[in-house]
Amino acid sequence: MLAVRRSVRDTSPDTVPDLRLAPNLGDGRVVEQVEEPEPFRYRSLGELVELGSEFAVNEVMGFKFSGQFAAVFWRLTYLYKLESPQSRARIAADWLLDLFYDPTVTQIRR
Repeated sequence: MLAVRRSVRDTSPDTVPDLRLAPNLGDGRVVEQVEEPEPFRYRSLGELVELGSEFAVNEVMGFKFSGQFAAVFWRLTYLYKLESPQSRARIAADWLLDLFYDPTVTQIRR
């Protein structure tokens, strides 16, 4: 497989490489021999399932566990995957407050 490497001078985003390429194109681009990429293989690290706020079922790298420990693991993994520190703090505070206060119940009447 052949690939065209652009030089720093070549800033045109709509440059289309010609299929009849020479090893040196004369304008700063060089043709390189590129190996075929390996086929994609999906490897699952596991599954995390939260079932309510105090129970979860997890399978991580073949190890299965459930219960409150799995729920804590699920929440720690969720916080770890969040990108924003503000979101992490807000969600962790919300979960912490849920331990001490009953959830707000709203009733709709007809």
